Amino acid sequence: MDSDKPINRGGSIRRAGSAEGGIIEISSANDSTLRELPFPVEWLSVDSDTGMLYGTVGVGGENASGYLLAINEHTGKVIANTSLAAYPLSVTLDAKDDMLYVGACQQIALACGGAEVLMVNGTTNEIQGRVLLPFDGLNFPVVVDQTTGTVYAMGLGSNLTFLAFNGRTGGVEFTSNYGGSCAGAGGGAISVNEQTDQLYVSFDSQPLFLVLNGANGQITSMFSTQNDIQDVVFSPVTNQIYVTMSTSLVVLPGSLETHYVNYGLLSEGLCLP
Repeated sequence: MDSDKPINRGGSIRRAGSAEGGIIEISSANDSTLRELPFPVEWLSVDSDTGMLYGTVGVGGENASGYLLAINEHTGKVIANTSLAAYPLSVTLDAKDDMLYVGACQQIALACGGAEVLMVNGTTNEIQGRVLLPFDGLNFPVVVDQTTGTVYAMGLGSNLTFLAFNGRTGGVEFTSNYGGSCAGAGGGAISVNEQTDQLYVSFDSQPLFLVLNGANGQITSMFSTQNDIQDVVFSPVTNQIYVTMSTSLVVLPGSLETHYVNYGLLSEGLCLP
């Protein structure tokens, strides 16, 4: 797959690359390439328990389309090809409930139109429901808390908005509006800490790092950085947060206490055309 596309494993996002396009398998022992699968997916989610890979491919335009591939990791064969009738922007897996959640746009040209999250049954590979989002700029990946079954989406409309819904029923649990903001215009990354019920948010267009309360969406901590943050991932194994910047990797403790919060900083982001 392309070097700027993410791999998603159980809700955490990682970066990986392949020069030829497709899915590349790398040895964790020595970083050598083990094999490549010729599927030009844009986003990838991995179920390490079942050995299934779930990848998305999108076709843009006024009548956007796309599909979700279910690939057997051991044989490299496609098990299912699910038509989404929308352009997929991200995919995350809830291995506990065997559900996949695909952030998508019903139309896409210069911007996303008709943002939604598709609920896909991981056993039948059929779309089980659709959750319409109250914004069009779905430029953050959809994530899920596998402990609570809550799915989170963030995007930009008239306000930067954070939404949570029940991953089993599709019922909206809450929405949080952070005011008229340009900070979300460039998108970013989100990671979930299921142990503390916190979410960590980084922005591509602004050097800010947010900590959110997963129960109500309130910002509990806000950090300013010298460089733009590229990605953020929480590891439940080490109980640490890994934040990548342009030239460095920053490691933070997995539990961050309430810190300085200034919503006004969010309105100082770069508004992209």
